[in-house]
Amino acid sequence: MLDFDYELIVSQTIQAVLGVGRQVINDQSVHYDRIGIKLSAHTVLIDVDENTDEIRISATDNEKFAADEVVFSDIPELNACVGKELGWCWEGTNSQGYQDTFSISVSGIEPDYCFVGIASAVQLNKITRIVSRE
Repeated sequence: MLDFDYELIVSQTIQAVLGVGRQVINDQSVHYDRIGIKLSAHTVLIDVDENTDEIRISATDNEKFAADEVVFSDIPELNACVGKELGWCWEGTNSQGYQDTFSISVSGIEPDYCFVGIASAVQLNKITRIVSRE
């Protein structure tokens, strides 16, 4: 999944969260073909291997990202991330052995968002803590 040293990007400020190929599925879940988390100096790219539905995570410097001919647009559902620091990350492997999940924290060490490879697209998920009602 990660093809770079995550320590190079952790704690950088998130400047934008951008996507290509937005799809809203029947259950109203939001999927993208490709996502870019633009940081202070780098952009983290998230996409899916079409053959396995595994999440691929890579990083590039912002100059190379800006030169990409693909037009990215803001992802409104992730605007709350902008201005926060990228925290820890988690890579998930499903019971079939596929690495199809990537989670991140923003300004902390608890996961906040999860990206899942489903049907050759990246599904967006917000992680919420379960609290006692007692």
